[in-house]
Amino acid sequence: MRISILIFSIILICGCGRQESKETSLQTNIDSVKIDTTSLTTECIQRDTITGMGTKIHYLYRNGKFQISWGDNSYNRIYDSLYSCDYDKSTGLWDFVPKLNSETKNNLIFTNILWTSSGGNPAPLEYYAIVFPKNNKDSIFEKEFFINSNEEYLIYGDPENENIHLINIETKKSQTVLLKPKPDLSRSPTLSIRKTEIKGKTLYIKYESLDKRDEIISIEKTFNIEI
Repeated sequence: MRISILIFSIILICGCGRQESKETSLQTNIDSVKIDTTSLTTECIQRDTITGMGTKIHYLYRNGKFQISWGDNSYNRIYDSLYSCDYDKSTGLWDFVPKLNSETKNNLIFTNILWTSSGGNPAPLEYYAIVFPKNNKDSIFEKEFFINSNEEYLIYGDPENENIHLINIETKKSQTVLLKPKPDLSRSPTLSIRKTEIKGKTLYIKYESLDKRDEIISIEKTFNIEI
């Protein structure tokens, strides 16, 4: 009888030890999550979403950086690039995490800040686009100096000259149009582009240029889309 009581006591003690260890481990994990979450300011919280075509977009936050995950029932991908966001009370929000701009049948277009107004001013001056394929096989690609997206077309500028580029992200065919007179490039490559619009196979561009007296003038042009 004494032997049975002794064995029961040993089992009870060992069982309690295992349970305590499990709870301690679980509490450690919860604390880690809390620490990671509270280090993120409210202004930098990124919102997960489901697009109109059913694509699920998630922002993964790890070690102070964001990654983007997207997919549906047929695929799921995570972009390996890391993005940061920080809120400074004196200068404002420095949010360099890409945001969804538009969606086509086969692609998602995200945009992100390329340049800010200055090293002490987070106001965006130039953007770039990231095209995420809605499948597991096609490659992701980026285009700097993003101007606009219109259905399957992506419009972007050129820092070296007065060219405007157009790419069909479904077919990957591209076209370049030359703006004459050239846009005012004094501050940034695309700031003078005031409006772009695509109707059918016609690209409309409204932009600012300089006349012979270096005064700003407004120019409107249309181009045939050949892609």
